[in-house]
Amino acid sequence: MRSNIKRFVSASLALMLVFAVSANFAVSQNTGQQGQVDGETVVDKMNSNEKLSDFTVLVEASGFGQVLTQQGTYTVLAPTNKALENGGVDVDAAKENRDQAQKVVQSHLYQGKISSDKVESSMGVKIQDKDESAANGTVYIVDQVVKR
Repeated sequence: MRSNIKRFVSASLALMLVFAVSANFAVSQNTGQQGQVDGETVVDKMNSNEKLSDFTVLVEASGFGQVLTQQGTYTVLAPTNKALENGGVDVDAAKENRDQAQKVVQSHLYQGKISSDKVESSMGVKIQDKDESAANGTVYIVDQVVKR
């Protein structure tokens, strides 16, 4: 039963992110504005951490990089390079295949603020660095790949 609740919550959060991404893209297409963020974005936070270089490559390859620089409140569960390797993610193959990169990245992105306690209890991952607050959200560096 608990597993079903986790799946439901994960699926709901994923759908919210997809709708938010679609809405942000539609607004930026119609208005010509990208909803710029003042300050360091979640993408900037990830780019500044060498342990996240593989995930950052996948974020860009997936097309989510542009969205994550816009206004909003995003929670990113960023797996380390080692976590991606241990999770069986072939980063080179995924960066060449947008759908594959999106599948990996989408499991780690959430619309809204999620507390570190909820991340660890609901997602089954351990947060290595608890709070990397950015102007448009939070980056939690996690020890494994999130499976949905």
